[in-house]
Amino acid sequence: MRLTDGASLKASSFHLTPKGFAHFWSWWELFDSTLSLPVRQGSYYASRAHSPKFGRHLATLKYRIYVARLFVSHAYIDDSRESWVDGVTSFVGVKAMIDQFTADMHQRDQEIIVPGHLPESFKVSRHKTFYAAEVVMKGLDLRAFLAIFSDPLKHTVPMASPAHRSNYRTRNDLPITDSQSHWIDADDFVESEWNLLSTPKVHFLPIVNCPNFTYLKRSSNAANVPMEHLEKSKFGDEDTHVCLLGKEECEW
Repeated sequence: MRLTDGASLKASSFHLTPKGFAHFWSWWELFDSTLSLPVRQGSYYASRAHSPKFGRHLATLKYRIYVARLFVSHAYIDDSRESWVDGVTSFVGVKAMIDQFTADMHQRDQEIIVPGHLPESFKVSRHKTFYAAEVVMKGLDLRAFLAIFSDPLKHTVPMASPAHRSNYRTRNDLPITDSQSHWIDADDFVESEWNLLSTPKVHFLPIVNCPNFTYLKRSSNAANVPMEHLEKSKFGDEDTHVCLLGKEECEW
């Protein structure tokens, strides 16, 4: 997974792949709760005062994102028997171009009553949840794509032809996208444990065009939810940044 923001390209882009996600989550798990264990504490060390926890004093987090032009691609390698018989490596995926992407997400400290360790006992659990968000995409153009790389070394591996052979090499029913098109980005075809072989033959197919897409989220306490299951918070109404919530012409 990559995020690039090049002034020369005048666009930002996300490049998402299955192995890229797997690598990211493996890295993310390195920062699990074990890293927050106390350091140099116990009977072997002299007692000392506990340091204050910064997270306990951080009640709200608010995120505001604005990108004027954004490309998002999600592709995977079709490593099927057909591709080995044909001697090619193909990428299959979808790619979106968004003229204007904005997001405003609010996170706050909330409390909920949960069962305790002893029978009939309860305790207060605290966590920071996203209680409000607004994501707006203007000028959304979503397309499917197929990129075919010639991979002659695959012919050296003995493999029986499948019953239903593919036609990767004789794909004549799809329009070929010009190599200079702004839709083609070599980073879309970067995957872990695999390198670019040559210039691919790329096919882009339109899926949907949407002038304006808005996603809204606002948590609310339902009337039929038991009181002990309700999450409470005394935060969230602070005027701490230039907020984008409720700016679109739609109802919450």
